[in-house]
Amino acid sequence: MRSREFGFHVSDIAHTAGPLLGDDWRAESGAWGTCGFLLAPDDEEYTIGVLDLGPGCVDRPLCVQDAHGDRRVLPELTIADTLDEIAHVIARTVRDMR
Repeated sequence: MRSREFGFHVSDIAHTAGPLLGDDWRAESGAWGTCGFLLAPDDEEYTIGVLDLGPGCVDRPLCVQDAHGDRRVLPELTIADTLDEIAHVIARTVRDMR
């Protein structure tokens, strides 16, 4: 079931970006679809989520964080972007972080 307000959940981004990284990558959904995880063949984990900038923040950017605390904020992505466009940016970001 898709969100009525949005065409996809954050976890859908992980499931779409995973195959772009390779057949040996896995994707998992976080609680309620509010985040997603990309798992590399060496079990390195990358979390995709929405950065919480505190109360009153309307535009919360997507970010990718690895298990070591390296976080990449992606303010160029907006809700106007398609799932495929976002997944390609996420895959490129994860490759850069590796």
